[in-house]
Amino acid sequence: MEVRKLYIVITLSEKHVTIQPLGFKYKKDDNRRALMETPNIASMRAAFFKKYMENKHLEFTRQLVFLDETWIFSKGNKMKSWQDENVKSVLDFASKSKLMDYHGEMHSENFTKRVENQLIPNLEEPSLTVMDNSPYHSVELEKQPSCSWKRGEIVEWLEKNEFRFDKQIFKAELLSLAKLHKKPKKYKIDQLLQANGHEVLRLPPYHCQFNAIEMIWADTKYNYNTHIGGVGHTDENVLEMWQKALEKCTPEV
Repeated sequence: MEVRKLYIVITLSEKHVTIQPLGFKYKKDDNRRALMETPNIASMRAAFFKKYMENKHLEFTRQLVFLDETWIFSKGNKMKSWQDENVKSVLDFASKSKLMDYHGEMHSENFTKRVENQLIPNLEEPSLTVMDNSPYHSVELEKQPSCSWKRGEIVEWLEKNEFRFDKQIFKAELLSLAKLHKKPKKYKIDQLLQANGHEVLRLPPYHCQFNAIEMIWADTKYNYNTHIGGVGHTDENVLEMWQKALEKCTPEV
């Protein structure tokens, strides 16, 4: 049997007519799709579901806690709601930053204080806390060598971890050696939660849709945007209206 390659050439004028019956639609693409299906991210997604399902089938299932941060415009946003890459803890503060969101003031120190002082005291039983990999969620217990490190810093790290090496080799070689002995990442916030009897489940990158709190943010922002106009826009009015919007998002909703 002779096998021949078949090439199909479709011109722009013919594309709509030729491809549409095959189930294709010409629409705005999601740039994350290709990233989400890389082997590394797909592996992280599989690990996420594995841990999620393992918890679900435990004899004593851990309480699921979805953790995230968001922001609102004080005067509301009638056009759309912004949602990011977590419903037990809600962290409210008025931003004084000139940036258009909370990132100017939400950093590792603030986030850690709120987890320690607000979230943990309100968790009545061991939890599985789901969060994304924002920089302030992901401060490592021990930084590991990177291209920005000086040669002496890499040497010091290798010596501290008792790796044998030739001190006369170049920085690039030292960095390759350090990467070869790279340790699993350990995060400060994970350690804080684990020390208080909780476990952490991190979302795979580009998968914020797996965080159930995104639905809470959408409903809450809709309620806020609908009602904020009539009560003024002072910090007190904004926080009061946001709290009322949160209270409307009950499990029944």
